[in-house]
Amino acid sequence: MNDNANFSQYRFTSAGASALISRVYLYLWEWAKAEAEATAVINSGNYDIMSAGQYVAGFDGNVANSEAIFDLKFSTSDYNGTNGLGYMYSSNGYYDMLPTTDLDDLLAEISDPTTDVRAEMWDTSIPVARKYLGPDNAAGVDNTHILRLSEVYLNRAEARARQNNFAGARSDLNTLRTNRGAANTAASDGGLLDAILKERRIELAFEGQRIFDITRNGEDLVRNDCALPNGNCTVEFPDYRFAHPIPQVEIDVNPNMAQNEGY
Repeated sequence: MNDNANFSQYRFTSAGASALISRVYLYLWEWAKAEAEATAVINSGNYDIMSAGQYVAGFDGNVANSEAIFDLKFSTSDYNGTNGLGYMYSSNGYYDMLPTTDLDDLLAEISDPTTDVRAEMWDTSIPVARKYLGPDNAAGVDNTHILRLSEVYLNRAEARARQNNFAGARSDLNTLRTNRGAANTAASDGGLLDAILKERRIELAFEGQRIFDITRNGEDLVRNDCALPNGNCTVEFPDYRFAHPIPQVEIDVNPNMAQNEGY
């Protein structure tokens, strides 16, 4: 992974490895290591946080934005069609994953929705999530964002807060918020970690991170706007349902495979 010879936001680089490892260390509660790997990415100089004016367009189409560390690149010629991530969100597609009103409530709690550009990334009145809908709701031509600099800043902010480096954590958090049209955080040192975790939910919404943040922090899974007949609107932690069942076909071909607890 020679970044100078082979740098690309569509190839795995040493910065991409550090970004992924910073996430892993965060999940392992290895705070100093998570901070070090995040710092390596930030100091690489290869990436910049999108400004508020760049943010919405940065998710639209198949050109890597300035904070893309690793993207899966797509175009109309790839014809990922109904298998595209945008198709899961689109009202012209499966329309399976929808934003719920608690996102509106949370954004209003931590920021000003009239100035915070992230308010444009969903609409609960329709409802629709807009990060992967593509030009004209084509829902198949947007890059899939795997690793972004925003996450890395939030990784380091959390790691620093958990090590009681509140000044450093606040600086990282405010760097992100300034580029989203949000005021500096008003959280005290004692409330800073909670503020960072809430920021993660807003910044990384619809990018597949929320369930892992819930699980690694030992939180209950609570689905709002939920009317499931099987009672899974609330799953208290710990619970076997935080892990999915292993498909029977995998168990059939491997006699050493043991089914996950509870299934």
